[in-house]
Amino acid sequence: MAKAAAPAPTPTTPVRFVDGPAPDFCGALHGREDIVPLFAKGCGGGDMEGCSRLAFFYQCGLGVPRDPRRAFTLARRACDHGYLAACADAGAFAGQLPGAAPADLAAGARALEKGCAGNERNSCFNLSLAILS
Repeated sequence: MAKAAAPAPTPTTPVRFVDGPAPDFCGALHGREDIVPLFAKGCGGGDMEGCSRLAFFYQCGLGVPRDPRRAFTLARRACDHGYLAACADAGAFAGQLPGAAPADLAAGARALEKGCAGNERNSCFNLSLAILS
């Protein structure tokens, strides 16, 4: 029986559904704005990991204008296209949208459910917190 490949590393930090990325995460990205064009190029070419990582730069406003809606859209796109590490991010970012509509929160919850169903541990953690809150 073939051993399953380990999931790709992700910048995801387990956080509450409504909190978004850990406050120190944006600090960890500071000074790395030079890689934004590379992630944008990858994402534009269909690389979902690139979209997932680009989402954090939009969420933090590093190298691009801060845009929580764009961050959510990029993470959700990556999740929807099978990059399950982005599902936890999409769920967390949904809770950070200014004036989040019920449809946004529902999409975030679906992303968490999809990630958890695929055994993506951060999605399961965030989903459990969302259910408890």
